[in-house]
Amino acid sequence: MRNMMTQKAGKPIDPREHAETLKNSFQRAVDHAQHVSSLLSKSGKEIHANLHERLEEGKEEVKAHMTKHQTTHH
Repeated sequence: MRNMMTQKAGKPIDPREHAETLKNSFQRAVDHAQHVSSLLSKSGKEIHANLHERLEEGKEEVKAHMTKHQTTHH
């Protein structure tokens, strides 16, 4: 790609080389997008697990507090 950009004006570009360069650039972009997607998916799953864990801990804390401070009404 850099070779194509630094080529002198008026010099013909080899279409096969240009097509191969474009194909390689596109493949790198697709690979990068898949990698980013994978990271986001993993992060989302970790966030969900952490939130769920914290909510469960909070629920247990509330239960413990309610049990500790429970009064009997007659």
